[in-house]
Amino acid sequence: MAKFLKSLLAVIIAVGMTFSSVFALSSCGETSESESVPPAITYELRSAQTSYSVKEESTLDLQIKLYINGALSPLDGLNLTSSDPSVATVDSQGVVTALKRGTTKITASIEGEKIEVTVKVEEITKSITVNKDSVILPVGDTAQLTAQGYKDDVLVDGAPITYESVNDKVATVDEKGLITAIGHGGTEILVSYGSTTLSVPVTVYTEVSAQKVNTFDEEFINAYGRTYITDGKLNLDHVASSVEVAIIGTSLTVNLKSNASQFIRVFVDDDMEGERISVTASKKTYEVAKNLKDGYHKIRIVKVSELFDGQIDIESFSAEKFAYAPPKGKLKIEFIGDSITAGFAVLGAPGATRTVANSDGAKSFAYQTAQLLNADYSTIAVQGICAVAYHWQKNLNMYDLYQKISADFNSADYDFSFNPDVVVLALGTNEASYLEPAYGGPAYGNQFPTDYQRMLTLIREKNPNAHIFCVYGSMGTNPTILAGIKTAVSAMNDDKITNLFLSTDVSGGAGHPSVAGNTKWANELVKKIQKTLAK
Repeated sequence: MAKFLKSLLAVIIAVGMTFSSVFALSSCGETSESESVPPAITYELRSAQTSYSVKEESTLDLQIKLYINGALSPLDGLNLTSSDPSVATVDSQGVVTALKRGTTKITASIEGEKIEVTVKVEEITKSITVNKDSVILPVGDTAQLTAQGYKDDVLVDGAPITYESVNDKVATVDEKGLITAIGHGGTEILVSYGSTTLSVPVTVYTEVSAQKVNTFDEEFINAYGRTYITDGKLNLDHVASSVEVAIIGTSLTVNLKSNASQFIRVFVDDDMEGERISVTASKKTYEVAKNLKDGYHKIRIVKVSELFDGQIDIESFSAEKFAYAPPKGKLKIEFIGDSITAGFAVLGAPGATRTVANSDGAKSFAYQTAQLLNADYSTIAVQGICAVAYHWQKNLNMYDLYQKISADFNSADYDFSFNPDVVVLALGTNEASYLEPAYGGPAYGNQFPTDYQRMLTLIREKNPNAHIFCVYGSMGTNPTILAGIKTAVSAMNDDKITNLFLSTDVSGGAGHPSVAGNTKWANELVKKIQKTLAK
């Protein structure tokens, strides 16, 4: 009996194990009613605007919002990029930093969702004011520059201003704008606020004796044009040739000799008009500047009468004190022309006959151009002259004159030591008259392009690196001459030779241009030169 019960218990246990296993297997293959599939995650991006305009050097919050499953969420995991980081950058929170003018697109993206916002960066107008337009100091002295920076005409408190001297051998400047004069000469202090820079010219002077100044050595005086020295005298032959000295005091006297009655014009410091003074055919002393404010002054004496109106010899200067020669402009320009370049009858009324008194080389477009550019210059101009032909000037053409120091006064060969950056060739008007039947006749029209090109070839040979501007039209345009200039320039195949055709003005004396016309052309030429040299 006991044995039977033991066997029955074993069967019951075995059967129970079998049911348990089946239940367990059934449970592994079915989903519990208490479990479910997790819901999909949804993303949504929003921005307050789709485009913005912002100023340089400012920041902008795009106010981008991220919604996850409809709930506003932190921007963690959001990817933000700028299509042009040089214009503006963006950080992880959607804050844009504007760097420079331009347009960029800011893209925000996450898990396939994205939005784009266009950001246009507008330029800030920066400007600088400085307490001094220029500085003049004796060696060893100091001067304080004080500058302020503005954004869109609004003063920026504590704007980061920097100062730099172009030539530390003349003057130095510290980080606070204190200038120290080191050695005589000229330099510039560059005052900068960001990308905006203002230049302040600095002149440093040292006293020098009258004896040295009267040697006319280039260390002590500035000579402009093809001047030369004979028997200890500085000769001014060409129209607009000049001499410049620096004084310390209130007046300047010059001893000069003129072989004819003619005119000079005297410019003190930065005066653009000058005082016109008549000189007689004699040796005489002239007080060319007086009653000046006691101190440093640069004074320029310009011979405004033409080459054949007479010669002027500068014999000596007198002043309370002198300084070394003032700084010269860096740009060098050479003008080659006829009566227009020489200022023929420029002061005359319409219809007036040309005289020495109504002519003035300092009022021609050439001298005014040199003034406006603060350029070192040279002028070779004679009324009635042609490039190669002989017309009003029966025995002289520009091709020959250009190779000489002067004409009758000094016909020695010129050494071409000036080395101009720019040459302005203003010929062709007299050749137009030469085409008239009463003179050479229309047949010369076939020869003119060759003659003009010959003149250009000589100029290029003597000035291999100069930009050459061929100026024509100020007294009217002759189609044959105009075509000839274009043909000659084209034949030169030289990308540094450029035509500049001017508007007509004959409202001065003797059917020639007026001062106003010359001023207009000077401004046009200045723009052309600046644009060309900036390339």
